[in-house]
Amino acid sequence: TSSTDSTDTTNDEVVVTKRVVTIGGDQSNHCRATACAARMVGLEPHLILRTKKELMGRVTGNLLFDRMVGSHIYTCTPGEYGRIGSNALVERLCS
Repeated sequence: TSSTDSTDTTNDEVVVTKRVVTIGGDQSNHCRATACAARMVGLEPHLILRTKKELMGRVTGNLLFDRMVGSHIYTCTPGEYGRIGSNALVERLCS
């Protein structure tokens, strides 16, 4: 799990966005728990989910809960995960 802070100084305003980024399978208990804990402390959960299946329209199990707490959901195939690696996926999302 990785957390980042970004600052936007447009028009002399300072806006700090705090988010938590983690990776797991599409029905990951780890992602569900991380998303819930992030929301409880005021952080924005971003989940990178490994899946072979299309997630659009699927609202069951942990994926339903991830969506209910307002997680930002990104997907990758197991092959992409293997080629790119978890650290690189998180870095892409955080930059």
